[in-house]
Amino acid sequence: MCTYGNGNFPDDFLPDIPIWKIASKYTVRAAISPPFWAPFVDEMYIPDISKILNGCGSCGKPKDENGKALLTCGQCKDQKYCSPECQKAHWKVHKRVSK
Repeated sequence: MCTYGNGNFPDDFLPDIPIWKIASKYTVRAAISPPFWAPFVDEMYIPDISKILNGCGSCGKPKDENGKALLTCGQCKDQKYCSPECQKAHWKVHKRVSK
C-alpha cells in the first residue's frame, strides 16, 4: 500500500477543528478512481446497431440462407428473422418487447 500522504495535509486543512492536528498523523489521503466510464479519458464506444436493426434478430444475418428477404414477426411487425428456427431461439428475449 502506498504511504504517500500519510498525515500530510495542507496547513489550512480543517483549521476550525482543534483536534485535527493530533488526528491528522493517523489519516491517509487516497485517490479512488471512479467505477464508471469517464468520457474525458476514454474514447466513446458506439456499437454498430444497423446490423441489429436490419438483420435477423437472433443471428444478425442480413438475408436468409437463399438470399431472400427476412421474415417479419407476426405479432410486433418490427423484428425480422432469417428462419423460423432463429425466431424460436430468440423468442424468450423478444417476447418481452413484442406487442
